[in-house]
Amino acid sequence: MAESIAAAEFVAALRRFGVQRVTGVPCGHLSGPWSLFDDAGDLVPAASEGAALAIAAGWELGGRQAAVLCQNSGFGNLINPLTSLVLPYGIPALVVMTLRGWPDGADDEPHHAIMGASTIDLLRTLDVPHQVLEPGNLDEALARAAEARARKLPFFLLIPRGSIGKAAAPAVARPGDGQLTRAQLVSTLMAELTDELLVSTTGYLSRQAHHELDRAGNFYMQGSMGHASAIGVGLATANPQRRVVVLDGDGAFLMHLGTGSTIGASGARNLVHVVVDNGCYESTGCQATTSARMDWPALGQGLGYQRVLSCDSNADFPAVLREALAADGPVLLALTVRPTPDEVHPRASSGIGLPENAERFRAAAQDARGAAPVLLSGRGSAAEIARLCAGRRVFVVASRGTLRRTSALDWLPASAEVFSDFHENPTVEQAVEAARRCRPYGADLVVGLGGGSALDVAKAARVLPTELAAAQVVIAGWSAPRATRAQLLLVPTTAGTGSEVTQFATLYRGTRKVSLDDPAVRADFAVVDPELTDTCPPGLTWACAFDTFAHAVESLWSMRSTGQSRELAAEALRLVAPVIAEAGPEPLPAERDVLSHAATLGGRAIDITRTTAAHALAYPLTAHLGVPHGIACAMNLIWLAQLVAGADVDRIVDERGPAVVRAAVTTVCEVLDTPPADLGAAMRSLLRRRFSEPLLSSAPSAATIDLMVAEGLSSGRMIGTPIRLEHEDVRAELAWLLPEVAGWEHAHA
Repeated sequence: MAESIAAAEFVAALRRFGVQRVTGVPCGHLSGPWSLFDDAGDLVPAASEGAALAIAAGWELGGRQAAVLCQNSGFGNLINPLTSLVLPYGIPALVVMTLRGWPDGADDEPHHAIMGASTIDLLRTLDVPHQVLEPGNLDEALARAAEARARKLPFFLLIPRGSIGKAAAPAVARPGDGQLTRAQLVSTLMAELTDELLVSTTGYLSRQAHHELDRAGNFYMQGSMGHASAIGVGLATANPQRRVVVLDGDGAFLMHLGTGSTIGASGARNLVHVVVDNGCYESTGCQATTSARMDWPALGQGLGYQRVLSCDSNADFPAVLREALAADGPVLLALTVRPTPDEVHPRASSGIGLPENAERFRAAAQDARGAAPVLLSGRGSAAEIARLCAGRRVFVVASRGTLRRTSALDWLPASAEVFSDFHENPTVEQAVEAARRCRPYGADLVVGLGGGSALDVAKAARVLPTELAAAQVVIAGWSAPRATRAQLLLVPTTAGTGSEVTQFATLYRGTRKVSLDDPAVRADFAVVDPELTDTCPPGLTWACAFDTFAHAVESLWSMRSTGQSRELAAEALRLVAPVIAEAGPEPLPAERDVLSHAATLGGRAIDITRTTAAHALAYPLTAHLGVPHGIACAMNLIWLAQLVAGADVDRIVDERGPAVVRAAVTTVCEVLDTPPADLGAAMRSLLRRRFSEPLLSSAPSAATIDLMVAEGLSSGRMIGTPIRLEHEDVRAELAWLLPEVAGWEHAHA
């Protein structure tokens, strides 16, 4: 629509109507009236359109007639106080609202199309008086507004684009030497990003990001002002293994400032919230925001951000940015910049459509680190470790014994930092200490070398906070692990745990097993060289083999099993069972090759399903009685396998039905060449073949058994168990089993 009225004439008409003050959120098509009211001292900028209507209601209640200036893209914000405040309370207010995306959405930016087509219909639905400004009808429209006011109703004066003359943009000082600008900061940020996900707010920041570097990991917001931070915290908590950067503006952040409190409370350690404070709404005409009085560091701390940084210098910005990207979040990085309204680039939608941007970004976000690690396997594959470590700052988790028994010092850089202060079945405290040592070292590669304990500590060292209390919160699943750029390389020297391919780490809090379980825990690389297991003594070798055996059996019957997990578990069982049954006292190299491959397959299976009751009740046997983990799992399978094999329909709790459980049992029986009625005895025979000596020095007390049963049944690993297990049932089974293995004197009938 051609310009129909000068800004001064429009403002004079509003004054005659009785408007004394205005509030609102800027729109470029109302820049003239906005500027004139501002020059007169009669303008109060509001953070959002809803807040503006509430401010106007307050003025009306206080005896001052007011108007709201806004754009229909913010009508959604305004509907709440419209329908629950001014209409039900009978508070009249004049709303001057521009119509973007109207009358034809194709003539405007795509994000305006839906609201443009709906605005007038929404007002009709709400029975709110309104009129579209047309050439020569301003007086008529204001007369209708006066009628609405007399009836204590609001009135919406709808302004097509170009209907009111614009004012000259406020004078903006050019940036001085060394002052940070939008172009400089976005260029530096985009050059620094690797696999981070970026959400950029509406306006010139999204335009600049698209101009500097269009990438799949960029989500350009057009419209939905003020919600970039909310998208960011949602994304960060959905993808804790990926660093998420929100590129926000001061006006946008202030529009929905409460989201900052949500971010502070979220514990999103992988979130960096960059707020670019240029003091104005640059894309609508450089109208001032209220940020001039903001104390960003104090605000960030008050909202609960873990780290708050600020910068206004181009020279200092790269170092501050790197510090923000490496810190535990949520991080607030406040940047003070000079506006540069004459440096404008096309909208991102000129290069990529909104749905296409969303789909491309979704694919990038879901291609999260946490996918299966790059697996290097086979004899001699350990030689690849040196290549993977080359040029890296390496933090190694390995026991002193492992370092002596292997050629690790030949593979690792001389500058590598080594952490060995942990023991078998490591504690949460030891894992946190590893994180404390890893963090200041600035590692970009963490290497776990050894058995399952070393690998689990390495996993934890990379992602746990350095404070014990915060680490406990992450382990409990109440907060996301910290995001880190450091990659993880796991190198098992035993064949059993499969930890090199799982997303969880087993730790102990006192005698209770806890699990750090998150996609962020999974390794980037795994080197499985059976040659590294050649020095494992027979007792440890067979204990680990039984761990693989238990993984395979439990994954097969788990209620979480899938077609893929069953294939992996069945193959692992077919590989490991014959070696346990037929190998000599010490396995040959070829047999160790098989055990290593089976362990990795079993790890992949339980990564999908997790383990079940045999593992849940093995952890207390290890913690209280000192039974090696794999042996403890095999001991529990003796009674548990028989219960699962003989369970009637009423006892089976797998919702997929008894046939699924019986099919799993059939697979196990076929591999062991035994009928279901003898499955427990077959398990016992395998265990006794490898461990003919008593497994306990004496049977535990009744009180200890009760304690172990209670701890085991409370474990999250019980969830996948396909049959119902009661405390008394489990207690009865352990009451005969533990004296049995203490002397291997009696067979269970």
